[in-house]
Amino acid sequence: MLHELHIRNFAIIDEIGVEFCPGLNILTGETGAGKSIIIGALGLILGEKTDVSVIRTGEDSAYVEAMFDLSKEDGIRKKIEELGIDMSDGEMIIKRTISCSGKGRSYINGNMITLSILREIGNSLIDIHGQHDHQRLLHPENHVWLLDSYAGITHLRKKFSEMFISLQDMTKELEKLVRKERESIQREDLIRFQITEIDNANLLPEEEEGLKRERDILLNAERLYSVTGKGYDLLYSSEGSIIERLNEVIKDITGIVEIDNSLKISVEEGRSVIFQLEDIASGLRDYSENIEADPERLGQIEDRLSETDRLKRKYGPSIKEILDFRKKIETELQDISHSAERNKKLQSDIKDIKERLNDLAIELTRKREDAAKRLQSDIVRELHELNMAGVIFRVNFTYETDEKGFVEYEGKMVRLNPYGIGSIEFRFSPNPGEEEKPLSKIASGGELSRVMLAIKNILSKLDNVPTLIFDEVDSGIGGQVADMVGIKLKNISKARQVFCITHLPGIASRAETHFRIEKEIVNKRTQTKIKKLNIDERIEEIARMLGGKAITKTTREHAREILMKNENIKIQSAKNERKESYAQNQPIKVSTDHQAAQRG
Repeated sequence: MLHELHIRNFAIIDEIGVEFCPGLNILTGETGAGKSIIIGALGLILGEKTDVSVIRTGEDSAYVEAMFDLSKEDGIRKKIEELGIDMSDGEMIIKRTISCSGKGRSYINGNMITLSILREIGNSLIDIHGQHDHQRLLHPENHVWLLDSYAGITHLRKKFSEMFISLQDMTKELEKLVRKERESIQREDLIRFQITEIDNANLLPEEEEGLKRERDILLNAERLYSVTGKGYDLLYSSEGSIIERLNEVIKDITGIVEIDNSLKISVEEGRSVIFQLEDIASGLRDYSENIEADPERLGQIEDRLSETDRLKRKYGPSIKEILDFRKKIETELQDISHSAERNKKLQSDIKDIKERLNDLAIELTRKREDAAKRLQSDIVRELHELNMAGVIFRVNFTYETDEKGFVEYEGKMVRLNPYGIGSIEFRFSPNPGEEEKPLSKIASGGELSRVMLAIKNILSKLDNVPTLIFDEVDSGIGGQVADMVGIKLKNISKARQVFCITHLPGIASRAETHFRIEKEIVNKRTQTKIKKLNIDERIEEIARMLGGKAITKTTREHAREILMKNENIKIQSAKNERKESYAQNQPIKVSTDHQAAQRG
C-alpha cells in the first residue's frame, strides 16, 4: 500500500508531506484546492510521461517521492528483487525528479531505473481511475480491453496481435517479392549478359598500364633503336670511343703513379668508371638488338585497349571499378536466384501462421463470448446495488464478413483485426422497456460513473493491484446513489487500499481516514495544506460539503448524524480531544505562487 507521499515544486505545490492509511482514504476540499494535482504527482510515480511545465514557476526542478509498504505483496517484491534491488524490509521508495533542462531521473530505493521499468512496476502498484475513464468507456475500441481483462485472456490477445503483425509483415514481403520477381526476369537476362561480357574480356587490374607502356615502345621503335645504338657506339664500339679514350688516360696516369702515389686513387676510380660504362654500353647494345617494329603486336594492343575503353564506358571509369561492378551484379543475381527459395519459404510460413491465427482467433472469441455472459450478469448485479434496478447491460459482438479471409466462424469467413475477429461494444439500457443503445448514445454522466465503478469493482477482484484511486467518481450522482457508491467503495477497501477524491458527504462519511486539501493566501503567496482530520474536523468538513461556506448548527448536526450512521462512531466534542487531535495533526503548509494558484 501507499504509506507516504512527498511532493516538492510540482505545479502550484511548493512542498507537501503526508502519511496515508490502509482502507478507505478520502480527500476532500473546494474546487481548485489541489486535489487532482496530487493525483497528477502520483502519475509521475507510476511512470507517466511529463514535461517541464509541471515545475513550479521560478524553480529549477521538481520531485515526487512515495514510500510503499509491500510486506504483503510477494509478487511485486519478487519483480523488484529481480532488478537487483534489496526488498528485505518490505519497503520501497520511488523517487522521480524533473529538471528545467528536460532531463529526469527515476529511482527505486536509491537505484536508478528507466522510465519503462518504472511504468511496468507502477502498473502493479496503483490503478488510477479518473474522470477521463468515463470518456474511454464511451469508445467501443476500449471495450475489448476491459472484456479481456475480465476474462483473464490479455496474454492471448497480445500473442494474437504479435502473430497478426507478423502475418502482415510476411504478406507484404511476399507481395514485394512477387513484384520483384516479375521485374527480375528481364533484369536477370541483362545481368547474365553483363557478367559474360566482363568475364570474356579476362581483365586484369594492372593490365591497362602495361599495355599502354608497350604501345608507346612499339610506336617509337625506330627512334629507340637509333638512340640506343648511337649511345653504344659512342661509349664502346666506335674508333676513339669514350671507354677507349678513358683507358688511355688511366694508362698514362698509371705511368706517373711512381712519381706521386696519391694519383693511385684516381687510377682506381677511373677503372671503376670504365666498368660502369661498359655495363651501360652492354645494356644499350642488348636493348637496341631487341628493339624492333611489330605492327601486328601493335594492332593487338590497340584492339585490347579499345575493348577496355568500351567496357569502361559501360561499367566504370577503370578496370578495378569494372570488376567491382561485376561483383555487385553477381550478388544481385544470387539474390534473384534465392528469391524463389524465399518465396517458397514465405508461403509455407504464411500458411502456418494463418493456421495458428485461426485457432487462436476461435479460442479468443469463444472465451470472450463466455466471459461476456458472466460480465453482463456481474455488472447488472453491481448496478442494482448502485440503485439502478431494471438496467440492462449487454456485450454486443459483430462479425464482419470477409470472403477472402481464412477464419471461418459461425458458418462464414470473417475479417481479422489486430485483436482477433469481430468488434465488441457495450450496450446499455438504464430503464425497463428502453432499447439497448451504445453507452455514448444513452448514458448520462451519473450513469457512466456507476457503470465504470461497477467495472472497476469487478476487475479489482481479479487483479492484484494493492491500491486503487478514484478521482471524483461521484460525477453526476447524489443522494441515495452517492450513499450506495460510498458503500461500494468501502467494500472494495476491505481488500485494497482505496483513495477517493469526492465532493459528496455521503461518500466522504465512509472514510476510515479523511484528508482535507485547501489553500490560503498569505503575503500574496498561496499556501496549500493537506491535513488528516479528527472527528470534530470531519464533522466541520462534511457540514461544509452539505451547506457550503455557511455552516450552521443544523448542518453540523446533519453531518454528525451521517458519520454516526455510516461509521457507528461515538462522536464527542470534548476540548481535550480537539486539542490532542490538533496537536497530532498540524497541517503542512506549502508556499505556492499566488497567480499560478489562481490559474489552478
